[in-house]
Amino acid sequence: MNSPIRFRKLTRTLILIPWTVPTIVASLLWMWLFQPQYGVINYMLQKLGFIDTPYQWLADLKLALPAVMTAALWRQLPFMTTMLLAGMQGISEDMYEAAKIDGANRRQTFLYITLPMLKNTIKTVTLISIIENFKMFPLFWVMTGGGPLNATTTIAILSYKTAFIQLDLGKGAAIGAIWLIILVLISWGYNKLFAIGEDSGGKSR
Repeated sequence: MNSPIRFRKLTRTLILIPWTVPTIVASLLWMWLFQPQYGVINYMLQKLGFIDTPYQWLADLKLALPAVMTAALWRQLPFMTTMLLAGMQGISEDMYEAAKIDGANRRQTFLYITLPMLKNTIKTVTLISIIENFKMFPLFWVMTGGGPLNATTTIAILSYKTAFIQLDLGKGAAIGAIWLIILVLISWGYNKLFAIGEDSGGKSR
């Protein structure tokens, strides 16, 4: 999408569709796609010969979480793509021209120019995505309600169930506090890991 290809604007527009669809609508859409009897995914897999019988995607203990994760990744795709595209557009074309003159191929250009220049963008986008996944509630709740047998119960769903369904507000608040501590520790560890990588990279240079 950063290259001068045909239909580039159309491609950039289409990639934003998961972002423009409301979460409830997206949840219902994926529930329909994963529906055992008339869902598109089972139909396509059967037609291609990958499965013999329809799968109970959202009712199977082993399949429910991967199914909901697929929908969650689809929702996050536009954000990741937009941020990475913005980072790539910030890379000077002179660097690519110089690499081309020096005889660098596409793989070398990607490894030694694009990837290093996108390091900070990748770091930020990945951390935001981790936090968003911890916060994700409506998609999981509408698609599975945390089931089957808590197979898709996230901390957000656990906190909600405890506080507003079991009516144990104290325990729900405690889960929320632990949730916050976990996020802070993950963010701290993630930034620390990148800082160590930057320090070692600087020393090696």
